[in-house]
Amino acid sequence: MRGLHSQPVLAPLEVPTIERGKPPKSERKHGQAKPKRTILIVDDSIDERTVIAMAIKSILGFRVHQATNGVEAIIKAQEIKPDLIVMDLSLPFMTGLEASKMLRLDMSHVPIVALTTYADEIKGPRSQSFGFLAVFSKADGLTPLLNCLRELFP
Repeated sequence: MRGLHSQPVLAPLEVPTIERGKPPKSERKHGQAKPKRTILIVDDSIDERTVIAMAIKSILGFRVHQATNGVEAIIKAQEIKPDLIVMDLSLPFMTGLEASKMLRLDMSHVPIVALTTYADEIKGPRSQSFGFLAVFSKADGLTPLLNCLRELFP
């Protein structure tokens, strides 16, 4: 989604300080680090997908796949079996709400979080009726999303 003058509406990223290094031994399996999580980002704006993907890769170290619309999201999710899906709501061909509803049929175990300019319209109990684990506004930047991912996948 873009603003009035074709500028991305995603707020600037506040990069939190993160300790880098190996996970504690309690988090390793047979001397190996935990497997990387796989996140699917669904947004029709290449600029916003790129910013979100770079933040998740560089800050959290997760694998990231991208889809540009709801139909592509369903196909890609079935292929890659993501650990979590970040879904925009305003998408071509099939909205994020429609895609999320379809994904719930076959992949009900995969959490979906909405990252959208329309967050105020679906926050609260209504977001759970759409199957979203959480709803974040693009205007708030990526810090709330990154914090949510850290809590889900420590």
